[in-house]
Amino acid sequence: MTEAGQMLRLMVATVQDPPQVARGMFGLGLPRSVLWPALALVVILSVLLVALASIVLPPVPRTESTIMLTPMSYTLILAGLLTISVFALNGAAQMLGGHGRFEDSLLTVIWVTAIQVVAQAIQIVLTLAAPFLSVVFLTATLVVSLWVLVHFINEAHKFNSLGRAFMTIVVSVIGVIVGSTMLLSLISAIAGRGVF
Repeated sequence: MTEAGQMLRLMVATVQDPPQVARGMFGLGLPRSVLWPALALVVILSVLLVALASIVLPPVPRTESTIMLTPMSYTLILAGLLTISVFALNGAAQMLGGHGRFEDSLLTVIWVTAIQVVAQAIQIVLTLAAPFLSVVFLTATLVVSLWVLVHFINEAHKFNSLGRAFMTIVVSVIGVIVGSTMLLSLISAIAGRGVF
């Protein structure tokens, strides 16, 4: 089986039994020197899919309030949001009594995002072939992503409580909102100068 096939098989297993897959992945003890490039890779893949979608899908009607982003700006925003999410999740988990490694929080964000990237590709196909199914699939993707995220956080920080894992997400969302607001303000200021 090819590496891509093994990856897809592991993603399916993640949806079916997220705790077991999480324990196996965390047990690898991957260092930050491997994980940060992996995060960059999923960001690039997501940006490429957005670019592809803008070509093959019907254009979205624009209004005066529509914000147009260049590929560079979108890449920086997505990379920034994911990085903020890693620190927010890890920090919130520590606040709630978690005992996980930062690397496991980073791996969690990478893996959930990788699953969403695959779902993003399927979404493009469904939007072209069956728009109604694409809406259903989008909803299912959001639910599955939350399901996987809760279980991975629970395993990463040894909560033994899905409730505390979910609360970690709630608390981290506040941090992400604050951090992303600062990030978007910074990028808007830079973009206004014509850097991107």
